[in-house]
Amino acid sequence: MIKEVLKIYSSDSVKAIARLRKNLDLPMARIFLESLELQEVNAIEFRLVLEMTTQAELPLLKTC
Repeated sequence: MIKEVLKIYSSDSVKAIARLRKNLDLPMARIFLESLELQEVNAIEFRLVLEMTTQAELPLLKTC
């Protein structure tokens, strides 16, 4: 699903974000949604948000 969302994002960011919102039950969707919702971020900021969001999801994944 993430590959598809990233492909869509390059041409239609609104559609890609909507797709992620429909899949909030998936940790990867939540992680990428946090990053893609940010406006005008550079690659370093994007990576940092991905890392921080992933770290926030880890405790939830460990309990599953």
